[in-house]
Amino acid sequence: HYRGVGCLNNQFSTRTKYGIVCGNEKQISLITPQEATELTFPIRATYRALTFDFSSMTYSPIKNELVVITDADAATFYIFNFDFRSWTTETHDSTNIKTNLRQSPDQKVLYGNQTTETIRELDDSATDSTATATIKTKQFDFGAPDVKKRFGRIYITYKTDDEAADALTVTCYLDGSGSAAKTFSSEFPAKAALTNVGNFINLVGKTLELQFACAGQDFVLDDVIVEYTIMGHTP
Repeated sequence: HYRGVGCLNNQFSTRTKYGIVCGNEKQISLITPQEATELTFPIRATYRALTFDFSSMTYSPIKNELVVITDADAATFYIFNFDFRSWTTETHDSTNIKTNLRQSPDQKVLYGNQTTETIRELDDSATDSTATATIKTKQFDFGAPDVKKRFGRIYITYKTDDEAADALTVTCYLDGSGSAAKTFSSEFPAKAALTNVGNFINLVGKTLELQFACAGQDFVLDDVIVEYTIMGHTP
């Protein structure tokens, strides 16, 4: 028995080559004979704010990914890649009710569209799909968790591709809050090659989490530097 680990319903669990994965409204966990690991830890605040209604999940052996729907009426699929240990989202059948996720005989991910009474493959080009890579950091306290800091400038080395629509979105969270303190939506434009871009955060808090999201097919996050000063101290 592991505290806090559970299964919301019969469909909100699946078997992977690493062990059993199950989910409830607090977290999604990988369970092995040795331990239970929270897979949703990097997106915990986002995950706990989701709606849970006829939730389901399945495993894709071909892509080595966990595919999750928390709300059958919603458009967003959450996908965990075991190789990169990261979460991304995709949007499919945004206005239709979806059935439980299933694995086909050829190991592809399937779901039913109850509105159109059709079966869809997750990678079917006929669906209205988009994919966004999302990376969320841990909660940084910079060695002083109880002391306020002024977060100044941030420098990010990244590349996306050459399409303007694929700019890097950066979201800042303070002190463990699930609500964004600041979002940069156009200040880090699309870059076809690795480029260092800086901007001002200008926030005060004890801890800082950063989330990076990009729909560019060639997205690479290479390096992040945050300048800060301890409140009451001069640099």
